[in-house]
Amino acid sequence: MKNKEIILFENKNKNKNKKYEKYIDQVSGKELKKEINFYGNGKIHRKYFYLNNKQHREDGPAFIYYDGDGNIVREIYYLNDMCHREDAPAELWYDEDGNIEYEYFYLNGIECDNL
Repeated sequence: MKNKEIILFENKNKNKNKKYEKYIDQVSGKELKKEINFYGNGKIHRKYFYLNNKQHREDGPAFIYYDGDGNIVREIYYLNDMCHREDAPAELWYDEDGNIEYEYFYLNGIECDNL
């Protein structure tokens, strides 16, 4: 079952290149914050996910970087501000075709050879 979000707060700055959302995750009950940065053309540039002002997300990457066409270039998984993922690479870089170009494994912020 996918997480449901209840948006409690949304704010865009004057030049509309950033958007902030706070919401309650209906599965965990935790209050989360999402920051979205946009390119000048209005497409998403970066997404950050926070819990208690630390990069954190339990159901996906806490940092996502997009190119100007909207394709994902990089994803990083964080728990409590530490790069971490137990079942797969915690940092992924994609080529222009969407294939994994580089992958890095981390547990509790420490780089590992693999899992």
